[in-house]
Amino acid sequence: MLQKAWNYKNENQGTVEEIQLILWDFGISIFTIQENREISEVQSYLFSSPWNFEEGKQIFEQTGLFSHAKMVKKIWMTSPKHLIIPESLYDEGYANQWIRRFHFLNSEESLFSINLHPELNAYIIFPIPERWQLLLKDSFKNVQFESITKLALKQKNEKSEGKIKCHIINLPKMTTISLIEIQQFVSHHVLAYEDSQELMYKIALLLQEKEIAQNLVHIHLEGIAPFWNDLLQKLEEFFPLNVKTSNNTTLSLDFINRLIQCE
Repeated sequence: MLQKAWNYKNENQGTVEEIQLILWDFGISIFTIQENREISEVQSYLFSSPWNFEEGKQIFEQTGLFSHAKMVKKIWMTSPKHLIIPESLYDEGYANQWIRRFHFLNSEESLFSINLHPELNAYIIFPIPERWQLLLKDSFKNVQFESITKLALKQKNEKSEGKIKCHIINLPKMTTISLIEIQQFVSHHVLAYEDSQELMYKIALLLQEKEIAQNLVHIHLEGIAPFWNDLLQKLEEFFPLNVKTSNNTTLSLDFINRLIQCE
């Protein structure tokens, strides 16, 4: 039985104009967008194992994605095993050799690359199972592939109440952490996680490495079901948190709307 992570349905249903997806190694979130650009419905699922292909196909079939493939306009992706390569150094063949030098890839994996322009003149590259890549590209012919990192990069141009911002995008079992200091992108990490205490430890190590004092950091949290586990509670214990303690629905819809507006 498929495990649902978080779901939402708009009471004011209208004609669906577009579908977008968020896909990561442990899950998928599907959101339908109405003609007035309001979110119609969100369905979020977790896989029982990383990149579970059979469960992914089952979700696509049950939610009608295959039959409405032409409506799927964007697929947002992320992976912990990623590299950001400057556009001037990017060559597809060489990039394959480069990432294989840094990460072990098995025979079933192939590399996926997404251009981060205009936010950054670079590519983000990460491995996914070959049959997932074939399924996505064969099923959704006109789709635009994007990276969650592109949304994180936009944060550097947005005002913060503090000089140093730790921007966290949380998906169940996956999180991105970006450090931004006076509108300069300091670092970006994509991490798999189950335990919030362990995640706090990783953030503390990152701040120590960059010689940033904990009490100077302003936290911004968003994502799909961003209160997954006890993440908000742990953040409040470790940092002077300045984020709206809204419910999951409000924060999740705000996040999806930001994705929709991200060109």
